[in-house]
Amino acid sequence: MNNSFLPLPNFRMGFLWTLLNIKNSIIVEYGAISTAHYLNSMYEKFNVDREGEVYCCQLDESQIISGDIEPLKKGILEIYDDRKPESIFVAPSTLCSIIGFDGEDFLLKMDGKLEGKVIPLYFGKTRGDFSLGVREALKMLCDKIVEPPKEKKYMTYNIIGFTPDYYNFNSDLLEIEEIMLQGFGMQIHTIFTNGSSIEKIKKASEASFNIVVRSEGIDASKILKKKYNMEYITPCLYGTSGTLDFINSIEKLTGIKCNSNYLETSKIKCREALVRFKHHTRKVINNTKCLVTGYYDVVNGMSRFVEEELGLEVESVVINHNLKGEYMKLNEKIERKLYVNPTEYKKSELINSNTNLLLGDGEFIYSLNEAASKIQISSPNVKKILIYDRKPLVGFNGMRFIMEEILQGIIS
Repeated sequence: MNNSFLPLPNFRMGFLWTLLNIKNSIIVEYGAISTAHYLNSMYEKFNVDREGEVYCCQLDESQIISGDIEPLKKGILEIYDDRKPESIFVAPSTLCSIIGFDGEDFLLKMDGKLEGKVIPLYFGKTRGDFSLGVREALKMLCDKIVEPPKEKKYMTYNIIGFTPDYYNFNSDLLEIEEIMLQGFGMQIHTIFTNGSSIEKIKKASEASFNIVVRSEGIDASKILKKKYNMEYITPCLYGTSGTLDFINSIEKLTGIKCNSNYLETSKIKCREALVRFKHHTRKVINNTKCLVTGYYDVVNGMSRFVEEELGLEVESVVINHNLKGEYMKLNEKIERKLYVNPTEYKKSELINSNTNLLLGDGEFIYSLNEAASKIQISSPNVKKILIYDRKPLVGFNGMRFIMEEILQGIIS
């Protein structure tokens, strides 16, 4: 058992990894090598294909203090000539951010052939953790990159919040796509940001509406609402109840009724699965003590599903990051047992409690005693490698998959 926890990734990390999965894009960090190496090594644990690249243009102190950007300009031109990226995000290192980086002045001095391709990033003073970085990166894309629509594609939607650190992205994406296609005949338009491209993001306003899958995307969706009158929904997609609420919100927003055959078939499968779950756990359910840890939206939805639908007792809930900005409504039943970014001492205390079922993030998974049943539902990821993409945690199929995983754990 290992009770050592990694430091919380900072604002810069969350901001940059959100951009790094945009196809044919490059991040150039300007100054001392600080984030680039760590960002590359961290990406291996995200279980998504990295679409972009990150480089560092290293400068000495005199160049940084004097504002000499010629080495940066030369480096960017070399990268462009060699890689021909669709976009180049220029990120001042921590030191350059403190001293000051004039992005507009830099653009004026760049070669004309890179017009519109170089995007300076502004960090200012470091603030907050990775979750705020993700929030600000999504806001920047919606505010600075998305363009007015040349046409509207009315049977399409965007998903905001599927960023590289979103655990189980591939499976959850396919589940949402299945609900939207089989239930409503709708196709996905743009994903913010996994596997997307600058060109797709520019055209995101063509879609009918936005589905926000993590709270860090709420501010971005508000920008698109204000600029392009795009409606958005903030669903909780966990369990049968959450999925039906999601479907109802789509019906209300679009005026389109969900396909009755698909909906009834899905509901019947979930009811039958729940009956089997209750039958097999009837002798052990009262002795099951559950701990739920992870990102805000995951633990909020999963804890409600586990308690209200499965009838399991959730003893404690841990959100493994700070909460800055607007978040989806919290499940009131977990408020009294909720810990937001707790200390290592408190984490160790929870790990050494009488918990025998953990639905959690990778760090808790590999710290909890071996006797407990453990199911990973959230980042950070430590060792888990995801290959098969039909094991969702959300939607109708996610409800049945989680039940099966819990069942195998607690009856063994």
